[in-house]
Order: sequence, then structure tokens, then C-alpha cells
Amino acid sequence: MNKYPPRHHQETDFAKIVDTIKTFPFATLISTYGDQLFVTHVPLIYYPKFGENGKLVGHMDRNNPHCSYLDKCQIKAVFHGPNSYISPTDYLTPQLPTWNHITVHISGKSKVIESISEVKKSIIRMTDFLETGDNPFVLTEDNTRMNQIINFIVGFEIEITAWEGKFKLSQDKGEEDKHAAKLKLISNSTKGNEAFIETILDRESINVK
Repeated sequence: MNKYPPRHHQETDFAKIVDTIKTFPFATLISTYGDQLFVTHVPLIYYPKFGENGKLVGHMDRNNPHCSYLDKCQIKAVFHGPNSYISPTDYLTPQLPTWNHITVHISGKSKVIESISEVKKSIIRMTDFLETGDNPFVLTEDNTRMNQIINFIVGFEIEITAWEGKFKLSQDKGEEDKHAAKLKLISNSTKGNEAFIETILDRESINVK
């Protein structure tokens, strides 16, 4: 096991890694070619029945330059769970400021999905997984809009060869302080998002006029 992050911040339970991926599927995908760095943000869905650790499946706009470096390449996906600044005032005992977070790093070998039929099936499966509510949208293989744009989509899969759970949750603190930090992380997980989104969308509206 690596010395960094500290052992108490390293999650060793793969089930918790999978839970993080399923709950926060929007990932940062990173790969390199020579001295070029490619970064793309995409949702990735976990498939358990593949190899030792399963695989991730996603899709990308064919115009994205990253697509040229997806077949038989080493790649890393970063999944960002809840994170929050923890103030010394949040603890019950004297502490220093810190930032707690749940993050998962997945390393693997990527492969482009050549079959259009398989790409469509993976899009349908992703839609089914992401849809929630009492009346979820159901995507079918004969969907006209999907069939119109399918040639502009690149499907790919990532065989998971290594994984890291970086769960910094004040594990080195006493039980009361650890609990206090947990409550702060929970309360700050979505705090301020509404106002931020409204502000961003208002600016976007101004820019397109």
C-alpha cells in the first residue's frame, strides 16, 4: 500500500469504491500521448462482470480530440464524491483547518467499442441507470434521434486494472470530532449550489443575447 495518502485515508473496501462510482458517475477522464494531456468529463457506468475488477463504459463526441487516444491506451478516471472545507470551529477540540473529501481514482486500459449496436446498447443501459423518479424516460434501440447521431458518438470501455480510494474524513480525530466533521460534510455537500447555478445561468443568458 502506498505511503500517500496516509493509511487511514486509503479506502481498501472495493464495495465502497463501486458505491462511489455508482453514486457519482460523472468522472474526469485523463490520458496522455507524448507530451499532450487529454482531459474529458463524462459519465461512466460500472459493469461488474468483466475481468477481476469489472469495467467502466462511456461515450464521447467523435469531434473530441481525446477520441483518437482511447483505443488500447492507458487511462485514468477520477470520481469526485462529496467534499467540504472543515473549519476548526466545526470540531469540539482544538484543530487546524482542513478539507475533507471522498475521491476514487481508477486506472485501466481503454478500448473503443467498434459495434454500433453495442454502443447503442450501452447508451440505453446508461440511460436506464441514470433515470430516476416515478416516470423514468425509456430509451429504445429504434429511437430516431439516437439513430440520427449515433455515428457521431464514440463508445469506449475501460478495463479496471488498479484502483485507489482517497477518503479523507477526519479518521485521525477523536470520535466526537470525526462525527462533527461528518455532519459538516453532509450539510455542505449541496450548500450554495442553487445560488451558484442561478448566477452562472444568468450570465450565460446575458452572453447569448
